[in-house]
Amino acid sequence: MAKKEEKMKVFRLAEKVKHTHDVQTLKFKPKNGKMILFNSGEYITLYFSDNRFGWQGKSYSLSSLPDENSISITVKKMGKFSSAIHALSIGEKVKINGPAGIFYPMAIMKNLVFLAAGIGITPCFSIIKDFAKKGKLNTINIFLFYSNKTKSDIVFFEELNNIATRYPNFRIIYTLTRERSRDSAIQESGRMGIPMFKKYITLSNKNYYFMSGSISFVNDQWVQLSSTGIREKNLFTEAYY
Repeated sequence: MAKKEEKMKVFRLAEKVKHTHDVQTLKFKPKNGKMILFNSGEYITLYFSDNRFGWQGKSYSLSSLPDENSISITVKKMGKFSSAIHALSIGEKVKINGPAGIFYPMAIMKNLVFLAAGIGITPCFSIIKDFAKKGKLNTINIFLFYSNKTKSDIVFFEELNNIATRYPNFRIIYTLTRERSRDSAIQESGRMGIPMFKKYITLSNKNYYFMSGSISFVNDQWVQLSSTGIREKNLFTEAYY
């Protein structure tokens, strides 16, 4: 246990931003001023400083950029742990371990397809923001399929649309599973899958597919893509519990 403690860093909550009725972004700054280094798409594991959940921690993808003086996680309120995160007060301390994960594109990958459901947009958003800031969206093609129950559940809606407006190489297809929207930015309704994908892209091993969302969503997309002949080495996943 002592070894685990040595790897942890103490951060303080600096800011909270509410996106939807059950999603917040929480920005943390390091207590000693020393930031952690990470790649967009990676995650950290957060522990409460008072051990209110024993030694239990929970992993969250980072939604901030690597070169900022803080780290951010975007959390959906869906259980006791995430509810406690939402209830944190400004200035309150947490312990953070990481980063970790392999959910980020390599330099050789020029054609990316992101499949995100709900809060699964978080690592995708970090990658897309990072690529936009570094000018990589001028040379890399990203096609994002983003599924939510309703329009009001969409996180980073305006931010994503603004990036898409500036970079033609980045395209978004929104789909809603529980309502139809009159918003011209939302193109589809129903669950995403092969028929929807084929309306917009050619499914081939020239693309790399990054799937992020609930376990059931990620498993479903993996099975569907694999059935079309997409190779396992072209598939990347980040599943949420």
